[in-house]
Amino acid sequence: MVVSGRSPSGTLFAVFLPRSSARESTNRWRSELHLSKWVVEQEAERKRLFTLLVVSLRMKMTVVVFMFKIDFKNAFNTIHRDKLLDLVREVLPNYHSFVWQCYRFPSRLIYGQHILASARGVQQGDPLGPMPFCLAIEVLTNKLTSPLNLGYLDDGTIGGDCSKVLADFCTLISEGIRIGLQLNPSKTELSLQGGTAGERESIRRAFSLVCPGIISPFRAELTLLGAPLLQEASEPAIEEK
Repeated sequence: MVVSGRSPSGTLFAVFLPRSSARESTNRWRSELHLSKWVVEQEAERKRLFTLLVVSLRMKMTVVVFMFKIDFKNAFNTIHRDKLLDLVREVLPNYHSFVWQCYRFPSRLIYGQHILASARGVQQGDPLGPMPFCLAIEVLTNKLTSPLNLGYLDDGTIGGDCSKVLADFCTLISEGIRIGLQLNPSKTELSLQGGTAGERESIRRAFSLVCPGIISPFRAELTLLGAPLLQEASEPAIEEK
């Protein structure tokens, strides 16, 4: 709808591209985001590190090795839109105008007789939403130094020695707040393997001081993106499904 040559704020336009144009657009996104390079250079390294982590979980190590699972509270609805737009302009300048058109004004949420202005996060059901969200998450993960650094949208896993993971944890807290993300202690898990009981308890206390309420699951509860990591975790995972 156009009124006096202008469209009302909040108006959403749908553009349907020919199949060939859509394919060209996808290839351009892949090129600009360096997806092929990321898959080739990073995937092999991360698989190797993940294999080492699983092996360390199965063996009694003399050095404490642990895995850390990170979850942010309502991440898609709280991340700052201005940060997302800045990242799109920096990384994908050709698409900034389109994303800016979609997110420059607050979304209108209708609840009964009330209209709520949603000015944070990506819009629910928007197929475009994960792209700028992942750009922001990538900024966070690139600042981490742990040898194991895996992520899928708002779920992350890091692993390594205590000093690196604890430092990365503090980085996630401080840098996450800058873009509107807050850690969820009730869904954030710390798993310690190897070492003495005293060493493991000391590390748990250090993380609890930084993130009160953090979870320390049993070996039978260790999963990654819903998949069991150890043999003793397989049966409970199958029963739950």
